[in-house]
Amino acid sequence: TWVGKYLECIAKGRTSAALRQLMEMQADKASLIHLNPQGEILKEEEIDSALLCRGDIVKVIRGSKVPTDGVIVFGSTTIDESMITGESVPVSKTVGDRVIGATVNQEGLLYVQVTQSPESGTLSKIVKLMQEAQSLKAPIQQYADKISTIFVPCIVVLSILTWVLWYSLAASSSIPMSWYDQEGEFVFSFLFAMAVLVIACPCALGLATPTAVMVGTGVGARLGILIKGGRAFETAKHITAFVFDKTGTLTIGRPVISRVFMAQSEDLLSENDLVTLAARAEANSEHVLGKAIIEYAKANFNYDASTATPLDFEAVSGRGLQCKVDGNQVLIGNRSWMDHHKIPISALVEMEIGNMQNEGGICVIMAVNSQARVVFNLRDTLKPEAATVIHYLKERNIEVWMCTGDNKRTADFVARQLQIDNVVSEAVPNDKYLLITKLQARGHKVAMLGDGINDSPALAACDLGCSVASGTDIAMEAASLVLMKNDLRDILVALDLSQTTLRRIKLNFVWSFLYNILGVPIAAGILYPVSQVRLPPEVASLAMALSSVSVIMSSLLLKRYKPPKELQSFACSSPTRSTVSSPNQPFSSPFTQVPPPVKQENIVIELTLLPLATMHSKNDTSRVGVGVPSDNSDDEH
Repeated sequence: TWVGKYLECIAKGRTSAALRQLMEMQADKASLIHLNPQGEILKEEEIDSALLCRGDIVKVIRGSKVPTDGVIVFGSTTIDESMITGESVPVSKTVGDRVIGATVNQEGLLYVQVTQSPESGTLSKIVKLMQEAQSLKAPIQQYADKISTIFVPCIVVLSILTWVLWYSLAASSSIPMSWYDQEGEFVFSFLFAMAVLVIACPCALGLATPTAVMVGTGVGARLGILIKGGRAFETAKHITAFVFDKTGTLTIGRPVISRVFMAQSEDLLSENDLVTLAARAEANSEHVLGKAIIEYAKANFNYDASTATPLDFEAVSGRGLQCKVDGNQVLIGNRSWMDHHKIPISALVEMEIGNMQNEGGICVIMAVNSQARVVFNLRDTLKPEAATVIHYLKERNIEVWMCTGDNKRTADFVARQLQIDNVVSEAVPNDKYLLITKLQARGHKVAMLGDGINDSPALAACDLGCSVASGTDIAMEAASLVLMKNDLRDILVALDLSQTTLRRIKLNFVWSFLYNILGVPIAAGILYPVSQVRLPPEVASLAMALSSVSVIMSSLLLKRYKPPKELQSFACSSPTRSTVSSPNQPFSSPFTQVPPPVKQENIVIELTLLPLATMHSKNDTSRVGVGVPSDNSDDEH
């Protein structure tokens, strides 16, 4: 039983480490702003973020963490919420928008009114959910621990009964005196009892599970699958429902250009010229969508990163940019940016934008010299093996779910591509956790694949938590199984390996029981009346050792494991060139760009302070998390 207790202590220590990492993500300090009734800054002081109260105003500069949940009262920016929502594209924020504690301000200066103290914010709620989920887990138990509690006392009793039986037969002269005349009745009977006790030592039973688990985890590591303990092997065999996160698990986790539409014009600019112009305009961009355009130009066109930088560069957060490149006036941004500059949009371009949005993509428009010339469609591309893995699971009657923080249109589009029937969109960490518990209440054994901090409570709550190596450390700590190669097919290999390992464990038990069923009667002297050959205790001890060796050798045969041929032969088609539509995944954030530095001297802030009555109360836990992209993100921005 000490093996089970030791593994339980390791699991608890791993959980504590993951929780510590979560708490360390919280900003330690906050810049508290004191204002007069006119909204002028009287004083700014740095305090411990734990001292913040609802209604306080804090300053968040570019590159720093938001100290706690709140509402923006001055400034606009983009916020990296990937650690909470799991979505890789930064979300545009302006006055009145909610921000989450521990997320990163990527661009401008913000003033935020606190709506939740750090101990009741989103990050703290995730920690509490993870603690609750871990506390509900049953401790790791070995088959040998259960069997030994019955087996050992039974063998002791059987040994005593063996001595009593043979001593009674000798004392009553029911057996020939020549059998025991040299040793005496007591020693003659005692040697049979000792042989029973020695040969039936449950070492083989004790080694049956841990040796197979040890070899199985080693095989998994060789195949790029990190399996944490025997519980994962046992659980994987009985999985009946599988929940997938979207971004970074079913998708590659970053946007790429999936399609480019070129509008007709009288100018002589070719497709190469237009894409190169866009890449040069984005040369100084720090936004993920700008980087996607540059990567597309490098991969498909003659773009040289060393070319001259754009002139008269101007960018507006959440809308787009304008600049001059080689004498051409270039605007790149969303539809509202084009409307702001009174760029006419033809019916053909309008129709193409609608088609791209129906596909779940983000449309980035480029206008050259006051003409809308190019529409880029950006989506988070599906991993090429995703559809095959989903099909394989469904063929084996495993109920497949997708639970994502992205908007409904995006989630439904991806679900159609993968033929997933069960979809939960705009999900915050608590929603994912509740989905797991509801499936378990329906009698399912639930596995989940996730990669973000927002997935960690659900990963801890499910029966088999799976993560990818490219995910966060917290998600990998909470998971029981980690895919080191980020290949979804390894899920299927892990399920098959777990079944093979569990079969080997059962085979070890069968061999152990068969050995005892045959060895104990022989040691007890069942053959002695026929052959007058007795099994000495020292020979019984050797037989016991050989039984343990045989179990170890049986477990070592697992090292010859190879994935089934049908898993090895899965075809993963390479992604086609981006100009051709393919099963992809979109984002819901608008096009943004890094704004010019904000001048901070003599600031007078026009604050839009919110009454405390309108804030979320401390006890409002109906949705853990904020800032989930909406279904109408393009219209909102």
